[in-house]
Amino acid sequence: MDYFSYNNIPFYINDIVLLKYKSRILKYIITTIQLKNNDYYLVSFKTSDDEQIIKTVKFIIGTTNKYIKKYFQYTEPPKIQCKLLKSKHIIYTFDCNFCNQIHKHNYLGHNDFRCTSMYSPYSKTGYDLELNLNMSHFNEYLLYNLELYLLKINFGGWRSYKLSVKKFYEGKVCKDYGKNSFPYITPTTLEYIRINYKEDNLKCSNGCLVSGLNSIMKMVLSKTILYVDESYKTDINKLYKFYKKNCKITKSNTTTLDKLHKIKLLRKILNTYKPHSEEKFEEKKCIPKSKESKIEPKMEKKIESKIDEFVKEDLPNIDIKLDLDCGMEQIETLSNIHINNIKQLIYEDSPEYKDKYFYLPNDVKLYSAYFDSYEDLWLCMYKLETPDKYTVYCVDEVDIYDPDFINYRLERRERL
Repeated sequence: MDYFSYNNIPFYINDIVLLKYKSRILKYIITTIQLKNNDYYLVSFKTSDDEQIIKTVKFIIGTTNKYIKKYFQYTEPPKIQCKLLKSKHIIYTFDCNFCNQIHKHNYLGHNDFRCTSMYSPYSKTGYDLELNLNMSHFNEYLLYNLELYLLKINFGGWRSYKLSVKKFYEGKVCKDYGKNSFPYITPTTLEYIRINYKEDNLKCSNGCLVSGLNSIMKMVLSKTILYVDESYKTDINKLYKFYKKNCKITKSNTTTLDKLHKIKLLRKILNTYKPHSEEKFEEKKCIPKSKESKIEPKMEKKIESKIDEFVKEDLPNIDIKLDLDCGMEQIETLSNIHINNIKQLIYEDSPEYKDKYFYLPNDVKLYSAYFDSYEDLWLCMYKLETPDKYTVYCVDEVDIYDPDFINYRLERRERL
């Protein structure tokens, strides 16, 4: 016989095929084909190397359990659709039709082959993994990357963050504020939500809305985009530049935040202020017993005059947190000594913290291939968010063209 059919695939004499023997996949050449009693094919193979080992295999008609495939090699990496495995770590999987095993990878895009046989069709080229989610707009793309980002850092409440952010940009909470502002949000946006949409924020799993939006900014600023789609490349670059520029507290939004902060302080003073002994009798007559009592003009002026004093003296000791997830290995692996030095640098300006700090770790260098030398790495710390109990500072490589940094270097040079 010239050929036989198995698994609906015809195999001819002199075809190069792959057979499995004791879990090993080896390459053979078909030499003879015989039909026995119309029940099975008796096929002889020989190895393609110099040893010329002969192997005979029985293929029963109507069965599919024997492993036999035609040998071929890809000349370019094929595109393979994969699935996302939900676990503590982000894993992409697909069922390999060559070795009939599930292959797992940590990244999309080009990957080396994982088949155990050197005769795999992917052995020379590898393959390109694609995750086709059929996203219709940029917000869905951003939301899916938020899920991957939170899974990467092993955050268990990622579903609440994702659902809260989706409700926000769809306008289901905070009226239409999310429709008009997302994803171009700033720390001022988060503070505005805390004050004007406090109830909506609490309904979103007790504050997951603001936390989820903050995670979006941190994810983009750290360039942790785990699912890359070329159609949204321009949008994500535009958003990164916006966050890079506006997530630092500038003079314009500092004024707004100061006003919001002073409103909070004024409310606290109104609730806790105790008048002097000579004014007690007058206070009892003028102030009703209801919680929302009105203060006399004289008393209100005294309260307002104490706001600055309250900010300086009674401001609680805020904990400083550093966000090192900026994508540069030298920063992400800073030692505790440098971390404590940076915190001390910020604490020295307490309670009125600056918006930006510069720090030079003497033992951390960057290699320059152009000059074949190691150069100093200057670090820049700037505010990302200031909740009630702590302040987050992003640690990143300094922009050498930053006017503040240039002035800092000039002043430092004069001091030295």
